[in-house]
Amino acid sequence: MTHQRILANVSRDEFVGRDAELQQLVRHASGEGYGLVVMAAPGVGAGELIRQAYDQLFARRGDPVPIHFAFTRKEETALDTARRFFLNLLQQYIAYRRVDPALCNARMSFHDLVELALPGDYELVNDLIEGFERERAGADEREFIGFCLNAPQRLAAAGRRVFHLIDFTQLATPTRDESALAQELNRAMVRMNHPMPLPVFGGKLST
Repeated sequence: MTHQRILANVSRDEFVGRDAELQQLVRHASGEGYGLVVMAAPGVGAGELIRQAYDQLFARRGDPVPIHFAFTRKEETALDTARRFFLNLLQQYIAYRRVDPALCNARMSFHDLVELALPGDYELVNDLIEGFERERAGADEREFIGFCLNAPQRLAAAGRRVFHLIDFTQLATPTRDESALAQELNRAMVRMNHPMPLPVFGGKLST
Protein backbone atom coordinates (compact mmCIF):
# COMPACT_ATOMS: atom_id res chain seq x y z
CA MET A 1 0.00 0.00 0.00
CA THR A 2 1.31 3.45 -0.94
CA HIS A 3 1.26 6.07 1.79
CA GLN A 4 1.46 9.72 0.78
CA ARG A 5 3.88 11.72 2.89
CA ILE A 6 2.09 14.79 4.30
CA LEU A 7 3.72 15.77 7.60
CA ALA A 8 6.17 12.90 7.98
CA ASN A 9 9.84 13.57 7.34
CA VAL A 10 10.51 10.13 5.86
CA SER A 11 8.44 7.81 3.70
CA ARG A 12 6.40 5.08 5.34
CA ASP A 13 8.64 2.41 3.82
CA GLU A 14 11.69 3.99 5.47
CA PHE A 15 10.02 4.22 8.88
CA VAL A 16 10.79 0.78 10.29
CA GLY A 17 10.75 -0.92 13.67
CA ARG A 18 7.70 0.87 15.06
CA ASP A 19 4.82 -0.79 13.23
CA ALA A 20 3.10 -2.00 16.40
CA GLU A 21 3.28 1.43 18.05
CA LEU A 22 2.11 3.16 14.88
CA GLN A 23 -0.92 0.92 14.50
CA GLN A 24 -1.78 1.43 18.17
CA LEU A 25 -1.91 5.20 17.62
CA VAL A 26 -4.05 4.79 14.52
CA ARG A 27 -6.47 2.44 16.29
CA HIS A 28 -6.70 4.85 19.20
CA ALA A 29 -8.35 7.42 16.93
CA SER A 30 -11.29 5.09 16.40
CA GLY A 31 -11.84 4.09 20.02
CA GLU A 32 -13.15 5.72 23.15
CA GLY A 33 -11.43 6.06 26.47
CA TYR A 34 -8.40 7.67 27.97
CA GLY A 35 -5.79 9.81 26.28
CA LEU A 36 -2.64 8.04 25.15
CA VAL A 37 0.82 9.30 26.13
CA VAL A 38 3.86 8.34 24.07
CA MET A 39 6.81 8.34 26.47
CA ALA A 40 10.21 8.65 24.83
CA ALA A 41 13.64 10.14 25.36
CA PRO A 42 14.46 13.19 23.21
CA GLY A 43 15.74 12.38 19.74
CA VAL A 44 14.49 8.80 19.42
CA GLY A 45 11.74 9.54 16.89
CA ALA A 46 8.55 10.00 18.92
CA GLY A 47 7.69 13.13 16.95
CA GLU A 48 8.11 11.27 13.68
CA LEU A 49 5.93 8.44 15.00
CA ILE A 50 3.12 10.92 15.63
CA ARG A 51 3.55 12.51 12.20
CA GLN A 52 3.43 9.07 10.56
CA ALA A 53 0.20 8.36 12.46
CA TYR A 54 -1.29 11.62 11.19
CA ASP A 55 -0.44 10.77 7.57
CA GLN A 56 -1.99 7.32 7.92
CA LEU A 57 -5.17 8.73 9.50
CA PHE A 58 -5.46 11.35 6.76
CA ALA A 59 -5.25 8.64 4.10
CA ARG A 60 -7.72 6.40 5.94
CA ARG A 61 -10.46 9.06 5.86
CA GLY A 62 -13.60 8.68 7.94
CA ASP A 63 -14.39 10.21 11.32
CA PRO A 64 -12.86 11.86 13.37
CA VAL A 65 -10.70 14.45 11.58
CA PRO A 66 -7.02 14.08 12.59
CA ILE A 67 -5.29 17.26 13.77
CA HIS A 68 -1.54 17.39 14.43
CA PHE A 69 0.10 20.12 16.48
CA ALA A 70 3.71 20.36 17.61
CA PHE A 71 5.14 22.63 20.25
CA THR A 72 8.42 24.17 19.14
CA ARG A 73 11.70 25.20 20.73
CA LYS A 74 11.69 28.41 18.70
CA GLU A 75 11.39 31.56 20.76
CA GLU A 76 7.61 31.82 20.73
CA THR A 77 5.36 33.57 23.22
CA ALA A 78 2.23 31.96 24.63
CA LEU A 79 0.20 34.26 22.39
CA ASP A 80 2.15 33.16 19.32
CA THR A 81 1.66 29.49 20.19
CA ALA A 82 -2.07 29.99 20.75
CA ARG A 83 -2.44 31.80 17.42
CA ARG A 84 -0.49 29.05 15.65
CA PHE A 85 -2.64 26.37 17.28
CA PHE A 86 -5.84 28.07 16.11
CA LEU A 87 -4.62 28.54 12.53
CA ASN A 88 -3.23 25.00 12.45
CA LEU A 89 -6.57 23.59 13.61
CA LEU A 90 -8.62 25.31 10.92
CA GLN A 91 -6.08 24.67 8.17
CA GLN A 92 -5.80 20.94 8.82
CA TYR A 93 -9.56 20.62 9.32
CA ILE A 94 -10.24 22.24 5.95
CA ALA A 95 -7.48 20.23 4.25
CA TYR A 96 -9.02 17.00 5.51
CA ARG A 97 -12.54 17.96 4.59
CA ARG A 98 -11.44 18.91 1.06
CA VAL A 99 -9.25 15.78 0.77
CA ASP A 100 -6.35 18.05 -0.19
CA PRO A 101 -3.21 17.21 1.83
CA ALA A 102 -1.25 19.98 0.10
CA LEU A 103 -3.26 22.50 2.14
CA CYS A 104 -1.70 21.19 5.37
CA ASN A 105 1.63 22.82 4.54
CA ALA A 106 0.47 25.81 2.52
CA ARG A 107 0.80 29.40 3.70
CA MET A 108 -2.75 30.64 4.11
CA SER A 109 -4.54 33.64 5.54
CA PHE A 110 -7.87 33.59 7.32
CA HIS A 111 -9.42 34.90 4.10
CA ASP A 112 -8.02 31.87 2.27
CA LEU A 113 -9.45 29.51 4.88
CA VAL A 114 -12.94 30.98 4.63
CA GLU A 115 -12.80 30.78 0.85
CA LEU A 116 -11.65 27.14 0.95
CA ALA A 117 -14.17 25.95 3.55
CA LEU A 118 -16.78 23.57 2.17
CA PRO A 119 -20.31 25.03 2.01
CA GLY A 120 -21.37 22.99 5.03
CA ASP A 121 -18.44 24.36 7.04
CA TYR A 122 -18.47 27.95 5.82
CA GLU A 123 -20.59 29.47 8.59
CA LEU A 124 -18.75 27.58 11.34
CA VAL A 125 -15.29 28.54 10.05
CA ASN A 126 -16.33 32.14 9.52
CA ASP A 127 -17.80 32.37 13.05
CA LEU A 128 -14.60 30.95 14.56
CA ILE A 129 -12.45 33.46 12.72
CA GLU A 130 -14.73 36.34 13.70
CA GLY A 131 -14.48 35.18 17.31
CA PHE A 132 -10.70 35.02 17.02
CA GLU A 133 -10.51 38.59 15.70
CA ARG A 134 -12.89 39.81 18.40
CA GLU A 135 -10.89 38.18 21.19
CA ARG A 136 -7.58 39.38 19.73
CA ALA A 137 -8.86 42.96 19.76
CA GLY A 138 -9.72 42.66 23.45
CA ALA A 139 -7.39 43.55 26.30
CA ASP A 140 -7.42 40.21 28.12
CA GLU A 141 -4.50 38.10 26.91
CA ARG A 142 -5.53 35.04 28.92
CA GLU A 143 -9.06 35.12 27.49
CA PHE A 144 -7.62 35.23 23.98
CA ILE A 145 -5.32 32.26 24.65
CA GLY A 146 -8.23 30.35 26.16
CA PHE A 147 -10.36 31.04 23.09
CA CYS A 148 -7.67 29.66 20.77
CA LEU A 149 -6.99 26.53 22.82
CA ASN A 150 -10.68 25.78 23.24
CA ALA A 151 -11.52 26.21 19.55
CA PRO A 152 -11.66 22.39 19.07
CA GLN A 153 -14.53 22.31 21.58
CA ARG A 154 -16.47 24.66 19.32
CA LEU A 155 -15.96 22.29 16.40
CA ALA A 156 -17.07 19.35 18.56
CA ALA A 157 -20.15 21.27 19.72
CA ALA A 158 -21.09 21.74 16.06
CA GLY A 159 -20.83 17.99 15.45
CA ARG A 160 -17.36 17.99 13.90
CA ARG A 161 -15.29 15.35 15.65
CA VAL A 162 -11.55 15.93 15.71
CA PHE A 163 -8.72 13.76 17.02
CA HIS A 164 -5.61 15.55 18.20
CA LEU A 165 -2.06 14.30 18.03
CA ILE A 166 -0.10 16.72 20.23
CA ASP A 167 3.70 16.63 19.99
CA PHE A 168 5.44 17.81 23.15
CA THR A 169 8.79 16.23 22.25
CA GLN A 170 10.51 19.58 21.77
CA LEU A 171 9.63 20.50 25.36
CA ALA A 172 11.81 17.97 27.16
CA THR A 173 12.90 20.81 29.47
CA PRO A 174 10.05 23.32 29.16
CA THR A 175 10.07 26.80 30.65
CA ARG A 176 7.41 27.65 33.20
CA ASP A 177 5.30 29.44 30.57
CA GLU A 178 5.66 26.58 28.07
CA SER A 179 4.70 24.01 30.68
CA ALA A 180 1.67 26.04 31.80
CA LEU A 181 0.46 26.48 28.21
CA ALA A 182 0.97 22.79 27.41
CA GLN A 183 -0.97 21.78 30.51
CA GLU A 184 -3.80 24.16 29.61
CA LEU A 185 -3.97 22.65 26.13
CA ASN A 186 -3.90 19.17 27.64
CA ARG A 187 -6.91 19.98 29.83
CA ALA A 188 -8.78 21.58 26.91
CA MET A 189 -8.30 18.46 24.79
CA VAL A 190 -9.50 16.12 27.53
CA ARG A 191 -12.60 18.25 28.19
CA MET A 192 -13.44 18.31 24.51
CA ASN A 193 -13.11 14.61 23.76
CA HIS A 194 -14.87 12.94 26.69
CA PRO A 195 -16.39 10.45 26.02
CA MET A 196 -15.07 10.55 22.43
CA PRO A 197 -11.65 9.20 21.37
CA LEU A 198 -9.06 11.00 23.46
CA PRO A 199 -5.89 12.53 22.03
CA VAL A 200 -2.35 11.31 21.73
CA PHE A 201 0.23 13.34 23.63
CA GLY A 202 3.82 12.69 22.59
CA GLY A 203 6.65 13.56 24.97
CA LYS A 204 7.60 13.39 28.64
CA LEU A 205 5.52 16.24 29.99
CA SER A 206 4.01 15.42 33.38
CA THR A 207 0.34 16.09 34.09
